[in-house]
Amino acid sequence: KWVVEEFGTEFKTQLLESFSNGDNAENMESIQEMLEDKINEAIEKINTMSRSVASEAETVSASTEEETASMLEIADASRRLAEQAQDLQNALSKFQL
Repeated sequence: KWVVEEFGTEFKTQLLESFSNGDNAENMESIQEMLEDKINEAIEKINTMSRSVASEAETVSASTEEETASMLEIADASRRLAEQAQDLQNALSKFQL
């Protein structure tokens, strides 16, 4: 959104300045060049932001995978601990008086 707002504000200012100078044919060429430049700048900014967002998404995805793997390991360790606790309980029950 800020790219569009920035583009619009700058364009409006430069457009008003161009028309206040007089020669409309020359102003139209100047405006066309300015528009091309501003559109290229906006596209480049959007491209840069897209690459940044994609990179951040990859980082989040990798972190999520690592956290999922850790949670699976913890769940497996908890299951084994519960089994060992049950085995210990069964072994202790043999020695009750």
